[in-house]
Amino acid sequence: MRKLRALLVLAVGFLPASRRKNGLLNRLGHQIHPTATIAPIVLLRVRKLRVGARTTIGFGNALRGLRLAEFGEETEVGPRNDFRANLAHLKTAAEPDLVGVLKVGNVVFISKRHVIDCSGGVVIGDWSGIAGRGVFIYSHSYDPQFATMTCAPTRIGQNCMVAAMTTLAMGSTLPEASILAMGGVLLPGAKKTYSIYGGVPAKPLSTDIKGWKYLHRTQMTPSNKKGLGMPPPALSAD
Repeated sequence: MRKLRALLVLAVGFLPASRRKNGLLNRLGHQIHPTATIAPIVLLRVRKLRVGARTTIGFGNALRGLRLAEFGEETEVGPRNDFRANLAHLKTAAEPDLVGVLKVGNVVFISKRHVIDCSGGVVIGDWSGIAGRGVFIYSHSYDPQFATMTCAPTRIGQNCMVAAMTTLAMGSTLPEASILAMGGVLLPGAKKTYSIYGGVPAKPLSTDIKGWKYLHRTQMTPSNKKGLGMPPPALSAD
């Protein structure tokens, strides 16, 4: 029965976007808002998919091996992104509850052709964006000291921006209201909010961007009105 359900979900995932498609996915155990738009995508071994109101998931995205894929309200995911997980890492996880979990907040923009490894869990805060293409987010890694695979969640805070061709290593966190500059490699340990991080490994290049307009948007982008009427998150005073 489980294999039959998986095949049905895979088949429904290939259908064009429609309310009927959303309803079929709901009947198969997922939670899709009627106003969500899900283009033809790959849904392979995804135990639970949750998609909020007015969220768009573009053509050719692949979601594979996830225990949970959750997209908030008024979020936009461009085409051909790769979200995947290997649940075999459950026994070596820093946070077992997040193994195989993708949590994307409200009014989040993910452009196209990014690779997001959710083996240890990936959490993206409200009003954040992943721009350009070629971003790699890792949440598992090989530990040569102990000759074993390990995993830990990787997080992007609220109101952040991740530029093209960047890498977030397993267990790293981009602090809220911060930017990871193009080509940067973020390792665990970043703490400073309202900062631009850049370089290999990424370090704070500027710690005074509180006045930048990106942090005070009232809609997703100048041409994309998603987020209007949804107040941006309250940020820390630091």
